[in-house]
Amino acid sequence: ARDCCWVMLIDPFTVIRSLIVMFCATHLRGFVIRGAALSPLAGQKGSTRLFTAQNGQAIQRLKVRKIFEADESVVGKEVMVQGWIRSVRDQKQFSFIDINDGSSLKGIQAVADCNMPSYGELKKLSTGAAAEIKGTIIASQGKGQKYELQATEVKLVGECPTTYPLQKKRHSQEFLRSIAHLRPRTNTISAVSRVRSTLAYAAHK
Repeated sequence: ARDCCWVMLIDPFTVIRSLIVMFCATHLRGFVIRGAALSPLAGQKGSTRLFTAQNGQAIQRLKVRKIFEADESVVGKEVMVQGWIRSVRDQKQFSFIDINDGSSLKGIQAVADCNMPSYGELKKLSTGAAAEIKGTIIASQGKGQKYELQATEVKLVGECPTTYPLQKKRHSQEFLRSIAHLRPRTNTISAVSRVRSTLAYAAHK
């Protein structure tokens, strides 16, 4: 309430706009990032790119959302996923990597075998780091997601310090106000931003 009154003194229109966003966030679903704006899932472009692997073969970059939406024909396809690391669980013979590119509230799990040539890169990975993972899409053996990625190559794109404040847990809004530059990476703020951008995109379309 204190924050709301403070905003109203500065810009009453901001309060009205925030109420509209909160209403739409409750009733609208299924919107994703499209460049600088957002649009419904149908007809979205720009979700895939082609990259050349070391063996000369073209590897398609797929967004996490596209993988989750695909039918079973995607199993066995070699793809690349680029995004930010949410968590890394290191086991004796393999590791689990949770990576998200912002196209979905939920990240995709990549399984890296210890015999993978670039397995040493996993020691550099931490929550918040930017990474690129190439691998084969397989049916997930666990619960919670339909597909997962059997990694064949992991590349660290950008390191992240151990003091990175966002972890894979729920943070209070009071805490997020103290790190406003990182708030868009949380599920709550990213969902609100999606709805807000969708409304702006629809108004100017």
